[in-house]
Amino acid sequence: MFSGRAGQAYWTVSILNLQCVLTLAKFQKNSVLNFYYREQPFIPFPGKDYDRKCRELRQNFSDVPFLDLPLSPPAFIHIPKTGGASIEKQLGQRYNFNKREFGNCTENPGSVICHCSAWHIPPRYLTPNPYKRGTRKTFCVIREPLDRGLSEIKMKMPAQKQKTRESIIQQANRVLREYVKKGSENVAVWSDDCHWMPQFVYVWNGNGAPTCDYILRYEDGLNESYTHLMSNVLKKNKKRESTLTFHQTHHSRFLETLTVNDINADVALAFRRLYWEDSCLFGYNLGTNLSSSTLE
Repeated sequence: MFSGRAGQAYWTVSILNLQCVLTLAKFQKNSVLNFYYREQPFIPFPGKDYDRKCRELRQNFSDVPFLDLPLSPPAFIHIPKTGGASIEKQLGQRYNFNKREFGNCTENPGSVICHCSAWHIPPRYLTPNPYKRGTRKTFCVIREPLDRGLSEIKMKMPAQKQKTRESIIQQANRVLREYVKKGSENVAVWSDDCHWMPQFVYVWNGNGAPTCDYILRYEDGLNESYTHLMSNVLKKNKKRESTLTFHQTHHSRFLETLTVNDINADVALAFRRLYWEDSCLFGYNLGTNLSSSTLE
């Protein structure tokens, strides 16, 4: 988290030919960040050639340790839908911060103008990289792609319309099916607060160098991983780490039981193939049927 005198950061943002300027308060004085939309991060799924393409992809990206030591002090890169709000709250209490890296949610005009909160924009698109200050290290959380996508769907489902578990399953499958049908060239990753952005673009820059120094896996138990990480960071201070309080964005008993196992096999495979770079680089299971096919 940044400290120092409050100032302003003016970002020039070009997203899908949409020009907009963000004024963000509570930022380091005289900091100027220029962000330019440069690419559609998806690469079409390579089909039966997946294994070879995955090996080539891994060769182009530097290794990033999963939960290594030490970190001092920590800087958190927020990959959307991976428990980031809970970690931000905990870090704020730990270090007596009440602001995010780029200001508070209520101070953010970007969600209306540019469709992505500043703290949800991958570091590779920020110049200079605001997370790298001196010797400060960074950490982030990754999540199995389909489980992460399902979390976004849960958040958007209006609770008052969820009458049965069966109707929720049908709606989730319908939304994912329509999303995948857009194809890798048409998925609007710069919409919906960047919640559909592939995770690997947060961890590496365009040249394959890591922007996130230490990775935590959501599936490993975020409380345990985070506590282990932060306890080692703060060991010399002899501070006891508190348990994370997870931020819940849905309020339906039916939604709480919705899992990736409720997604039809063809939809699940198509979604994971769309995010195949995440599965490849982070070691998630993609599935056994790698031949090209389309959803009906």
